[in-house]
Amino acid sequence: MVDTKDDTYMNAEEKKKVKLSNILFGIISNDSINLRFADNNDHVIICALYSDMKAFDMSIIPESDDIRQKLLLTQFRARNFSFDTMYGREAQWIVERDGVAVGSLVVGELDGALRLAEIALVPEHRGGGLGTALIRAVQAAAVARHLPIRLQVHPLNPARHLYGRLGFAEVGVGMANLEMEWHPPFSDAH
Repeated sequence: MVDTKDDTYMNAEEKKKVKLSNILFGIISNDSINLRFADNNDHVIICALYSDMKAFDMSIIPESDDIRQKLLLTQFRARNFSFDTMYGREAQWIVERDGVAVGSLVVGELDGALRLAEIALVPEHRGGGLGTALIRAVQAAAVARHLPIRLQVHPLNPARHLYGRLGFAEVGVGMANLEMEWHPPFSDAH
């Protein structure tokens, strides 16, 4: 469980993060699935997951493998900087099954919504309900916090259909991604 420390000395932002952490930990953690904060030791698994997510994008770049690897590393560093800046380290999680890292999750609060910035699972753990369970946990946290969830997804990403099945609606188009949103059932914001 998260070290909640004495909240007398916590500012409002720290209290929000602890509450979100406690909600997600309480929903996700069970005998075989565990959610924990990502740390510097998780660089290899997060990089591998990112590389897997970007494999198609990299395959269509008409350059050498060396150039593609350098580009991928640059994008990965930019991703890390962006997530650290926008959401903080407390928003970056590692998903474990039976003690082995099998995925990552980045979810934080920004502009009055929970942002599902990234969800990634190793290939052998896709299609078995784990991604659905993670998204449902984020939805439960959104209900508890009375916040919508926003995300972006590439139009060709198969996860787009999963988000649709879980109640996310397409609300716009960004430069390369669809913007999707989910509202708690009691919300009149949609």
